[in-house]
Amino acid sequence: MLTLYSYPPLFGVADNNGYGLKVFAFLKLAGVPFRHEHIFDASKAPRQQLPYIVDGDDSIGDSETIIGYVTEKYGVTLDAALTPAQRTTNLLVTRTLDDLYWVMSYSR
Repeated sequence: MLTLYSYPPLFGVADNNGYGLKVFAFLKLAGVPFRHEHIFDASKAPRQQLPYIVDGDDSIGDSETIIGYVTEKYGVTLDAALTPAQRTTNLLVTRTLDDLYWVMSYSR
């Protein structure tokens, strides 16, 4: 079974980091069975960052890479009906929010 490793929950949310929460929500929406392990030590992660997943012999880090891997391996079709314009908008919003997160984190 796939295992998601991410930061502990905070204020009732499954993960206190946006990237881990994104992967958690994707797995839930996609209906992919998984275990969720909360950790602080990312030394075993492929990129020494959380979140990451372990699926059999595969260990994958980076939220977008995880989503791509799960989509391909498990045949997830959440966005199969999107038009090319909607896919472009999705990419724009995703990249903007992911990049903005780091700017906001750094500015603190």
